[in-house]
Amino acid sequence: MPPSLLTSKASVILCVVKMNNGKTVNPRICSISCRNVNMEMEYPRTRGQAESYLWYLYHDAEVYIDEDNEWHLNVPSRCKQLLKGGVCGVADRQPEICSQHSENGAKKLDDVVRHRFTTERELLSYLKEKRPALFKKLPLATRKVLSEVTPPKPKKLKAIPKSASECADCGLCCQYMNIVVDRPTDQEDVEILLWYQYHKDTNLHLDQENDYGLHFPLRCRQLDENNLCKIYSRRPLICRQFKLSGCHGKDISESVKLKLDTEQALMGHLKKRRPGLFKKLSRKLRKLALR
Repeated sequence: MPPSLLTSKASVILCVVKMNNGKTVNPRICSISCRNVNMEMEYPRTRGQAESYLWYLYHDAEVYIDEDNEWHLNVPSRCKQLLKGGVCGVADRQPEICSQHSENGAKKLDDVVRHRFTTERELLSYLKEKRPALFKKLPLATRKVLSEVTPPKPKKLKAIPKSASECADCGLCCQYMNIVVDRPTDQEDVEILLWYQYHKDTNLHLDQENDYGLHFPLRCRQLDENNLCKIYSRRPLICRQFKLSGCHGKDISESVKLKLDTEQALMGHLKKRRPGLFKKLSRKLRKLALR
């Protein structure tokens, strides 16, 4: 199975303009929340969690802390249902997470962000100042990043005997992010899966362990032109724990039991494998299984 991380709830990036209902085109409509996949993450307490957030940053994602001290992952990804003029193409069955937008009390992302991290230095500096106990749990090599004037050149790794490793040095396992998401239990959860699915290059699937997962084709910034890891000596724990036996390269088909990349595929899966949950869904959603 590809490297993956467990997330919690999805969340929206709030905007100040009410979502269009599909009947009237508003040229001033704000579609900023339709251009990102945003997830609420667990509060980091362990070395593994802190290094996982570094791993996110290496894949050009963004981590931020909101005004309620909640941690979030933000991945740039435009919604495929966003039409010309900022009109929602599925306004008649828009997920609840989208319809939460309102003119009363809505805020822009910059208004709710307390701390934003786009680089490892920014996150490490925050941990050193605000979470010193957690910072000290990180490997010395990682903590030393803050004292580096210029990043060191990657060392050439010694060849690993084929008897000990079957790694092809292709670097494909470092060119995507795979994230395990919560198993749906009600309509809100199902709508969140649909919301994930609507975003470009956000591939929803069911893996061999029957977990629901998201696959983002994002290359790690720490992978050099020769497919060598530039931070191998201090690579995150999630990278260290990854075993070659679970490597499927960029093609995750071997680790995927079922692709859920369309509304019909997801609804058909729920109707067949989760009939109790399927019956609880609204009529509009159930109809998607028949399309």
